[in-house]
Amino acid sequence: MRWKMPDAPRAYKVLGYPIVRWIFNLFALTFLSFTVYNDFVAYRIAIAAGKSALLNSIFDVVSVLVGTSIYFYRRAGKFNRSNAQS
Repeated sequence: MRWKMPDAPRAYKVLGYPIVRWIFNLFALTFLSFTVYNDFVAYRIAIAAGKSALLNSIFDVVSVLVGTSIYFYRRAGKFNRSNAQS
């Protein structure tokens, strides 16, 4: 709504609005990267020790990708509630 109606009154404004969004995205991407990296390191250590191992972060990444694709599919308008109920 900020792009469609930039001059409309807002009930709450975030200090540093455009920058805060990018800072959050940067931290989230960094957190995800470190999680995947550490998971691969632990996987290699477990395999080298002869133990069974599982890459837990892969399930998280797949979950995010599936959720993102569903979001963009619904946002495109190809799915609406009238189609889902019939």
